[in-house]
Amino acid sequence: MPEPSRRSMGQYYAEFPEDDRLKSGFGQLEFERTKTIVQRFLRPPPAVVADVGGGTGAYCFWLASLGYEVHLIDPSTRLVQVCKVECRSIHPTRGHARWK
Repeated sequence: MPEPSRRSMGQYYAEFPEDDRLKSGFGQLEFERTKTIVQRFLRPPPAVVADVGGGTGAYCFWLASLGYEVHLIDPSTRLVQVCKVECRSIHPTRGHARWK
């Protein structure tokens, strides 16, 4: 059994190229399959969508292109910054979602 990582979530996403993960290999399959599943539950645009844990905004860009107002929330400062640079029509915020 592999040794568990001692890195924090923040350290992991600061080092891992999350912005490229969905662009190649199995990531492409995950991206297309997730879009198919999400579309089953979305109301037609115009509507507001919250992408909690949205990373660099791959799904946000897709949703915005369909006419949705998208708000991305992610705990990684680096990933939120990538999203801010890539697309002005998305509202990225550093944060987390916790159920209390």
